Amino acid sequence: MASSNTQRCWEVPPRIQPMLSLIVEFSLMVVLNDFVASFYGHVDRSGSKESLMK
Repeated sequence: MASSNTQRCWEVPPRIQPMLSLIVEFSLMVVLNDFVASFYGHVDRSGSKESLMK
C-alpha cells in the first residue's frame, strides 16, 4: 500500500509537466551559458585556443 501511495505522490500532473520541462530547459540554458562564457573568457585570457588545448 505504501509504495503505491508514494508512486502516486511522485506522479507529475499533466498541467504542470510543460511548466516543469520549461524550468529544466531554462536552468540548462543558464548553466550552458555560464560554462560557455567562462570557457571563452579563459580562451581570451590565454590569448589563443591552441594554448588552451595543450
